[in-house]
Amino acid sequence: MRGLPTFTRRFFEALYSRLDSSSVVVFDNYQDIPPRSPVHELISRGLAVIPEGLTVVLISRHDPPPAMAHLQASGRVRFIGWADLQLTEAESFGIAELRGQIPVERGKEAIRRLHEETQGWAAGLILMLGQLGRVGNAQPFSAQSHQLFFDYFAGETLQKVDAETRDFLLKTALLPRIHVHTAEQLTGNPRAAQILDELSHHNFFTVKGTGSIPCYEYHALFREFLLTQMQAVFLIDDLAVIRRTAAGLLKHSGQLEEAAVLYQRTCDWPSLAALILKNVQPLSKQGRFSTLEQWLRALPQQQREGDPWLLFWLGTCRLPFEPPEARVCFEQAFEGFQNRQDAVGLYLTWSGIIDTFIYYWEDFKPLDPWIAILEDLRTHYPEFPSPEIEARLVS
Repeated sequence: MRGLPTFTRRFFEALYSRLDSSSVVVFDNYQDIPPRSPVHELISRGLAVIPEGLTVVLISRHDPPPAMAHLQASGRVRFIGWADLQLTEAESFGIAELRGQIPVERGKEAIRRLHEETQGWAAGLILMLGQLGRVGNAQPFSAQSHQLFFDYFAGETLQKVDAETRDFLLKTALLPRIHVHTAEQLTGNPRAAQILDELSHHNFFTVKGTGSIPCYEYHALFREFLLTQMQAVFLIDDLAVIRRTAAGLLKHSGQLEEAAVLYQRTCDWPSLAALILKNVQPLSKQGRFSTLEQWLRALPQQQREGDPWLLFWLGTCRLPFEPPEARVCFEQAFEGFQNRQDAVGLYLTWSGIIDTFIYYWEDFKPLDPWIAILEDLRTHYPEFPSPEIEARLVS
């Protein structure tokens, strides 16, 4: 963590060196990064070393973060806002013509009406063109905002599909990326492949990926609408079962973040704890302590304090940032491992406690009793559980 600025610079220099000079690097959904995340500063450092000719694009619904102010001041960043992206009437006609969705009987008047309703919003135009092609008319849609307009349109569309497809859409909306086999397991519908193919073929807000294994995604706003509708359609108990099933499928497919979100929504704390403990080592090796800490703090305090391993990993997450706070977690975990007579946990937690003194480098008086505790540990557990733990302790 202390070497992040240097690591970041070297990482981006290595990345850029592997790309053709005319390449374009795109960071999509940049608004998903929390406002106070250190990632903004790291990306800013990466943007500062862009070689001549290479372009980097950040797509976001928010303004550039303060960390990029110096890049804007130096003219290295150009901001393309809504006024630049908003479709003109001519562009709306061009898109409709390219998609072959101008109805003969209504012609340009229908497209002009759609352009007025969407106010140059590209995604809204595409969605309404699909509706126009299905129903063959251009009824006006009024909306106070793009989101309200889309909810109304999606509701009109959802009401026109059969019950089987509606049920399929609502349940699979829990999956950010939909594989046929996963959809079959979640919905119990053997026609999952056919339904997904039809949704994609008819431009029903469903995009089919280009990989060797078919994978589908719903339009982000349409998926958001479906998730809202789920709460109105399904009973609370049924909804909880569906979410838990989806979370299990996401976990097995490696979509851990999405699985963790569903476990939190269903208050399935044992499953979230199991997810953490099963994946904590690879995630920690990747330096994803922020993700781990977020999951750990989502657990109820009683659940977290009931398992010393959860406390140990919370202390590990806090160690680079707040050593005294990490020490409290380690001390609680140590007590739990003592009750379990867990030599692995005891040795690792003892090492973590010593690290807090080295990281903090301030008051060493509380270290004295831990020296005596180590001597006691060596008496009770003379054989190290593994060479790795021995090396950890010795260091």
